[in-house]
Amino acid sequence: MTKKVDFNLQSEKVQKTPIVNVKANYYLTQTAKFFGTYPSPGPGDPATFFSKGNSKSGGTSSTNTSTHWGIDANRPNYKYKLTSPLSGKENDTISDASTTIAFLFGYDAAFGSYSATETTYVEDLLPGDTYKNIEFEKNVTIRGTHLYKDGKTPVLRQNYVDGKPTNCYNPTQAGYVNFDDFFTKREAAVGQSYEDFKASLKKGEYGIYKNPNGDIRLVMNLGKVGSKDPKSMYTWGDLCDKVGKEKVINGFFPTYDITPDNDLQRVQIPVDTIYDQIKDWPITDLNFVFNADLVKPVMRTGAYVENTATISDQSVTARNFFVVGDISLYTYKDGAAILKTDAKTGQGVEKAEFKLQEKAPAGNWIDTDSQYVKDHITIVGSNGGSKVGDRLYTNANGILNIRGLLNGKTYRLVETKAPEGYDNSNRATRS
Repeated sequence: MTKKVDFNLQSEKVQKTPIVNVKANYYLTQTAKFFGTYPSPGPGDPATFFSKGNSKSGGTSSTNTSTHWGIDANRPNYKYKLTSPLSGKENDTISDASTTIAFLFGYDAAFGSYSATETTYVEDLLPGDTYKNIEFEKNVTIRGTHLYKDGKTPVLRQNYVDGKPTNCYNPTQAGYVNFDDFFTKREAAVGQSYEDFKASLKKGEYGIYKNPNGDIRLVMNLGKVGSKDPKSMYTWGDLCDKVGKEKVINGFFPTYDITPDNDLQRVQIPVDTIYDQIKDWPITDLNFVFNADLVKPVMRTGAYVENTATISDQSVTARNFFVVGDISLYTYKDGAAILKTDAKTGQGVEKAEFKLQEKAPAGNWIDTDSQYVKDHITIVGSNGGSKVGDRLYTNANGILNIRGLLNGKTYRLVETKAPEGYDNSNRATRS
C-alpha cells in the first residue's frame, strides 16, 4: 500500500548543404503602397542617428532537463527621416539593417560608428555544475534589404490607415543561414587555454571550449566590423564564398519592380549588380538560438536558471523558466519521503542531511533512537537517497525516501546539515 506525501523543501545557494531561408517583414495588402523612386532621405539628428545593442532571451522550457536561449548580437538601430512620395510629409523612421543604411547614405554612415580596432566576440559561459552540453538550432538570422529594380535603391513602403497615407519606411529582409554554413567550427588544442583559443579564432569562426572544471564556453569571432578592411571583417563576400552568391543575393537582397497600382513585383537582375556593391560590406549583427541540457532536472514549477552572454565586453543576462508537472513522491505505508529543491533553480539539492525525530507522549519532539534508525530505517530503492549511521541524505535530485517507521508513532525529519555552498542557518523541518 502506498500513500502520497507532499513535502517540498527549498534551500538558498551562497547539415552540410547550404540553406538560405527567408522571411520578409512586409505584407501584400491594400493597406500599403510601394515606391522605387522617392524624395532623398535625410539622416536626421547625428546624435541619435546610430545606436547598437545586444540582448539575450530565455524562455519557458517544455522539459525540466534542458534550457533554450537566444542571443541578439551587435544589433544596430538607425534613426533617419523619410518624405512621403504621396503627401510630401516628412516622418521619422528607424531601420535595424545596416545594409539598408549603406544603400541610402553610404558606407561610412552605415559602418563608421563600429570600432575599427576591436574584434567583436560573442561569448557565453555555461557553468559545468549546471549544464552538460550545448546544441545549436540550425540557423543564424541576419538582415538584408528589399531593393528596387535598379539594384541600389531600397524600396519604400507607404502605410495607410483608413485610406490615408501615414508613416513610411524601408522594409528589411530578414533571413537565415544554416549555422554550420555561416560559421566554421574550430577545436581547441590539447592544453590550450581559453584566452589563447579565443585569440586563435579567425573571422567567421567559432568554438566550444571545455574547461577542466567542466564549464562550457562558447566563443564566436565576427572580426573588426568597423575596420574597412575586408580581410579583418566577416563580409557579405565571405558569406557568398561559403554558400554561393546567388543564394545570398537572391535571398537577402531581392529586387522588385513597382506595378501601376504601387504593388511589388519580383524581378531578377544580374547578381553581380548587387554583389559588386556589397561584397566588402561587413555583416554587422546576427541572431541565433541554442539549447543546453541540464546536469540534473528541475523539480519545481516557477524555478529558473540565469545565464549571461558577453558581446564586445557588454554582458547581457536572461532567465529560463520551467513548468514542471506535479511531482508525486509515493511511499510505503511505513515510510515517508521529501523533495528538497534549490529555491532559485528548482533543481534538487543533493546530500542535505536529516535526522529522524518522533513525538514523545508529553508532546515534545525527541530524536528517534539512533540504533533503531541504523537497524530498521531503510532507503527505498536505488534513487531514494542514502543513509550513513543514523543520518539520512537526499539523492542527486533532492529526494529522500525511507521506510521502517512504526505504526502509531508520529515522526518528522529535521535537517541537520546543509550541503556545501548552501546556507545552513535556515534548516528545514518536515513532519
